[in-house]
Amino acid sequence: MNRILPISIVAYLLLCSWAIATEKPFIDPGEKQIDEKIKSVTQECMKREKNPMKRLTCGDDLRKKYEMEGKIRGTDQYCELSYGMLTPEILKEKLKELRIKGRSARRLSALDVGEILPGEVLKEDFRNEEFWIESRLAQMQKARTDETARQLKRHRNQANQSE
Repeated sequence: MNRILPISIVAYLLLCSWAIATEKPFIDPGEKQIDEKIKSVTQECMKREKNPMKRLTCGDDLRKKYEMEGKIRGTDQYCELSYGMLTPEILKEKLKELRIKGRSARRLSALDVGEILPGEVLKEDFRNEEFWIESRLAQMQKARTDETARQLKRHRNQANQSE
């Protein structure tokens, strides 16, 4: 029993590291341009800024600006801008595409010492976009159901008034 536990722990760690190693980064060209711009601004700020507390927030304002503009993948703003006006049929296709792309993307954990590459879209980002689309589809379905119920009620009222 004493030898089984350490062996099983080592086997588990090897299996986890193999699973992470087989994942390949998914690079989005638009996201890459944004990440490189943020990195450039951050580096300039770090050189210029003397206050260590202010150095910690270098680049945050630009990142927030891009988030608010809907340019950062995986954010609600990005989803609203990219998917908000699509029909249910197109949303379902986008959902399929995201699931396929998400399977090949990397998942980085707190234990992972790997760095996120410029333009990299993580599994979590894809999952956030998938969840947003699923929620949007549910809202659209509820709106259609509510409209059908209102029409049915109107039809019943009209039928009752004509009797």
